[in-house]
Amino acid sequence: MHTFFQRIHQFLGFLLSTTIFIIIVNSISGLYLDDSEPEISIQLNKIHEFKNNARTDRAVIGFDLHADFTSTFNWNVKQIFVFVTAEYQPEGRGKSEVVIWDHIIRSKEEAVLDLVDQKNKYVLVDYENDLRGQIINLTVNWDVMPLNGFLRLKKHGKTQFTLPEKI
Repeated sequence: MHTFFQRIHQFLGFLLSTTIFIIIVNSISGLYLDDSEPEISIQLNKIHEFKNNARTDRAVIGFDLHADFTSTFNWNVKQIFVFVTAEYQPEGRGKSEVVIWDHIIRSKEEAVLDLVDQKNKYVLVDYENDLRGQIINLTVNWDVMPLNGFLRLKKHGKTQFTLPEKI
């Protein structure tokens, strides 16, 4: 005959094994979910401000962003972190990539972004005076944060423009 504690131990061991199995299957299933590409377009609207302050180039730009992330949401998506980066390649240095705007989408109802002349949240700054005359690439990046599983970082929607030579 088994004692009461042996039966509790056997039941809890079975419960733990079953829970671990369900978690592993759930994590693996998250890798095979439909991961469709959202519709994204980004364009430069206007350069609002471009100046030099004590050996530092600073730019405030306005961009138009139209994105529909509704196809990205499924049962395993908690939120989507969307951010816009400005990339440029100064002479004599490596590629510079600066986050100029970000937004968190928490539900499918908030998943459509339609921004016109959106100013950057974070100023585009270069401490070596290397922004003048640079070709800037604006890229939309998003990070899908699942309830369970791995983060997925994606890029899409590039546009290119050149900053003026003189301030």
